[in-house]
Amino acid sequence: MATKNYPEKIAFIIPGQGGQTEHMDSLANQVDFVAEAYEQTDREIENLYGSDKIIGRNISEWAEHGTEVELADTRVTQPLLVATAVGLINYIRKTRKIHPDSVAGQSLGGLSALYAVGSLEQEDTIKLGILRGQFSHEASLQNPGRMAALLNMPKEFWDNLDLGELELNGIVQAIKNSPDQILLSGYKEVLEDFVKTVQRQYAKFKGLSKAEKRHLPQAVMMKIGMGAHCFLMSHAEKALWESLKPIDLKEPTTRYLSSASGKYESDPRVIKIQTAEELTSEVDFWRVMRKLIKDRHTRIVEVGMGTKLTDEYKIQRQKRRLPASLVLESVLGDILPQAA
Repeated sequence: MATKNYPEKIAFIIPGQGGQTEHMDSLANQVDFVAEAYEQTDREIENLYGSDKIIGRNISEWAEHGTEVELADTRVTQPLLVATAVGLINYIRKTRKIHPDSVAGQSLGGLSALYAVGSLEQEDTIKLGILRGQFSHEASLQNPGRMAALLNMPKEFWDNLDLGELELNGIVQAIKNSPDQILLSGYKEVLEDFVKTVQRQYAKFKGLSKAEKRHLPQAVMMKIGMGAHCFLMSHAEKALWESLKPIDLKEPTTRYLSSASGKYESDPRVIKIQTAEELTSEVDFWRVMRKLIKDRHTRIVEVGMGTKLTDEYKIQRQKRRLPASLVLESVLGDILPQAA
């Protein structure tokens, strides 16, 4: 893509589930805004359920002690990630004085994006993160599902893959982060069998280090305890819609780029509908990125736990699918260390 010089135009992108890691409490220890968001989450949990604990721990305790397996539980991970993103949004705006021209959220990140653009109050954002996690858990009990990532698959793989047949077997394309990063959702056992088949196909790469495999074809199961963005989440979609109905969702004061439609949305009712329906619909976040570039954003900041989207888009920039002049940053990887 051609390189052009434009005035700085900033976009925040907020990742969804999958960025959780062990010892997330270290971030709360470093950033007061995150610690405050965790405390508010505990209060909201107590208001909803009569106790500030989810499965025996409050959010701060889960951030400190949760294992990789435990943090795959949506009841824990979704409120934890929403609270983290809310805290980082407050940090980057109030301490670092970075204000976006546009905001987009990937999947779960859409709730925090609505907070960033002024549509949701912090209390409602955190409450919806708790409820969405609970509803997703209930849906996964009714229809056990998982997610998997297909990374760097060659053209011949896609040419020979019958997506219609996959769908008949209960596997659908759920999220497209880039042409090289496609996430699938489906029935747990069926998806695990499919991933094993793909892994055998590319077994020649077995034994290489993570760095060596970074640009090679891979199929991996994800650390997400549900089959998101597909028919398996029907219960969660309906329950979230009922929870969204009474909330006073305001018209955005900053441009909100919906990952559901790939367009800037401002009508609160439309945004509510999309927020619920997205649980059962595919998310094309690569379309969102292309839209941000088309609209001349020059700096994109990932605001959330981890750096996975930033890392992927740096690779896409190297492949000239994104402008060479595009500045790609993450709060955790680039901005927060400078504040220490």
